[in-house]
Amino acid sequence: LKTNLTWSYIQIFVNEAKKFYPSWIVRVYYYNLISKTKNDIDNLEKIYDNLDFCSVEDLPVLGNLINKLPGKVQRFLSS
Repeated sequence: LKTNLTWSYIQIFVNEAKKFYPSWIVRVYYYNLISKTKNDIDNLEKIYDNLDFCSVEDLPVLGNLINKLPGKVQRFLSS
């Protein structure tokens, strides 16, 4: 979520996921927000009912993953 370009791609992806996989939830695991706020995330989640942002610093059961897994491995987490 470092750039506005990433933010716009999330919106495109969520729309396509809704079209092709209507019952699926798109989960975006994030940390270290630079140009976005928690309020920005909350607003986007209100617009898209199939979108769920998850902070890797506070995941249920797993806790804080920043020190446990490298960032590139975190992309393979399941919900």
